[in-house]
Amino acid sequence: MIFGIGIFILIWYIASLFYNPIILPDPFLTLHTLFNLMMNQSFWIQFFDTLLKSLLGFTLSILIGVPIGFASGINKKFKSFIRPIIMLFQGAPIVSYIAIIMLWFGIGFYTPMFVAFIVIFPTIVLNVSQGIESTDKKLLEMAKVYNIKKSDTIKFIYLGSVFPFIISTLKIVSGTLWKATVVGEFLGGSRGLGYALSISKISLNTDEVFAYTLFLIIVGIIFERLILKINFKLKLPEKKCIEKTREIYKITPASIKIQNLKKSFNTEIISNFSTLIDQSETFAIIGDSGSGKTTILNILSNLIPKTSGTIEKNFKRLAYIFQEDRLIPWMNVEDNIKIVNQNISKEVFVETLKTLKIYDKIKSFPHELSGGMKKRVNIARALIYFPDIILMDEPFSSLDIKIKHEIILDFLKLKEKYKFSIIIVSHDPYELSMLADSTVFLYGTPSISSEKTTYKKAINRNKKENELIYLEIKNKILGEEYEKY
Repeated sequence: MIFGIGIFILIWYIASLFYNPIILPDPFLTLHTLFNLMMNQSFWIQFFDTLLKSLLGFTLSILIGVPIGFASGINKKFKSFIRPIIMLFQGAPIVSYIAIIMLWFGIGFYTPMFVAFIVIFPTIVLNVSQGIESTDKKLLEMAKVYNIKKSDTIKFIYLGSVFPFIISTLKIVSGTLWKATVVGEFLGGSRGLGYALSISKISLNTDEVFAYTLFLIIVGIIFERLILKINFKLKLPEKKCIEKTREIYKITPASIKIQNLKKSFNTEIISNFSTLIDQSETFAIIGDSGSGKTTILNILSNLIPKTSGTIEKNFKRLAYIFQEDRLIPWMNVEDNIKIVNQNISKEVFVETLKTLKIYDKIKSFPHELSGGMKKRVNIARALIYFPDIILMDEPFSSLDIKIKHEIILDFLKLKEKYKFSIIIVSHDPYELSMLADSTVFLYGTPSISSEKTTYKKAINRNKKENELIYLEIKNKILGEEYEKY
């Protein structure tokens, strides 16, 4: 970079030898003039005047643009309504707006400020809208399942998604904002650096014109570098812990009765699914990909509606261990867990995380965790919610068998302690043989279910009994063709 600047100054100096200083002053004269200007108090008054107009224009565009961008990102009808207006702002040249604003406000302080606002307002609206639209829908589903407050969803999920777009906007507008303010002052201002630049131009003080221009470039670069240093980490507010969490939530093992459940999208996926899940039972749904297993979980968690049938739910609090970890990337492990229950007692929080062997990772961020650690955080989040029932969708997929075995053993200890019910979806006969108290199989298109098979409680089974269940489930998954070999 320094080498490039040196080459530029050298070329500038050589070119200035062939022209009169009134046309092209040499770099040393320009720097000398800039130094003299900076020694004058009026120069800094002009600078801060320009800076104030830029900041006011920026603040106004943020206060108006962010809510409009947020609304257009959430509501497609509003976006269709507001987009032509935004395009109108973007399409017209700056001088047109300067002319209009001068007619409205005259020459003075307000014209440059509103020029700055008009130039960056459309960029802020469009980028915020794009950020809202890019919000991970799976994180929003997680927030819905765990009944996270709307204000917290906006703050910790939407804002986190929008922030990279806001930073991108700041990078784009930092130079544009500064230039727009100066142009506004140059053409319609009565003070500020742009106005001083216009006076120097009229007076044919070319060295001052170049000096002001050089200073404006330097300030623009400094602003951009400062923006690049902005870091973003969301943190849950500290709350007073409630020491008797278990008594407050009073976990009651859930039972569910499903009768003639049907679900159709373009075609029927599930046909007449009926079953009964008893209290504290671990109930497994097994079937081929596309048979509707996850669809059943999504219906039970109210993420999607059923087409027909009845579901009798005897529970108040439901947690969902998703197949994807669905951790909020910009929040650490502690906050990813506590966001579903911010009043959790420190004692229970520490005890749960130590049981799952992740307490030493509470200040780590999701990208710093292994796959197994992310699964444990996913499980911890569900347990900290103190649910009556936990839905589990391929909860241990993509883990090697040793890590899977360790996590399942830790999870069984916690299930025995809290007595919650479980509905698990899985293709893996090994994890089902370790966890399931009962199973049903889904067959065909649309899916129909087999009779429910019940086993001894998983917590009371020995290794030999689990091995027999493993072979039974594996044979049922592979079907008749497998039995020939």
